[in-house]
Amino acid sequence: MIINTIIPAMVKRNPRIVALAGFLQLLEYTGYQLHYDKCVVCGTDIQDDAFFSYEQGGVICNECHNDKHIILAENVRRLILHLKVLQWDKLQSFNIQGKDLLAAEAIMLNYIEFILDKRLKSLDFINQIIK
Repeated sequence: MIINTIIPAMVKRNPRIVALAGFLQLLEYTGYQLHYDKCVVCGTDIQDDAFFSYEQGGVICNECHNDKHIILAENVRRLILHLKVLQWDKLQSFNIQGKDLLAAEAIMLNYIEFILDKRLKSLDFINQIIK
């Protein structure tokens, strides 16, 4: 199971990346996954920068987006797709830009709040400590 491999991986790898990958994979197992490869409105394959909607469950193409959707950079989308299929027993090194990691984390944290329909006070506390 994922949980049995996440803790040892956190010791060997960047814990933030491991936590994000674990969370993405946990969403897949629980049925709360978001979709990043095809437009959730029309089904078009996404190749470049696109848009994103929590309400609609994933990525939105340029043709289907509206002003409510947030921009999703191609680098962030590809990072998320990579982390979703990360094999814990065969961890390989790869490079991630800090801004892409922050953007992917923001998507996941906002998604948690979207699912729960409330602001997480613990995240506010962590942000205060970091600053």
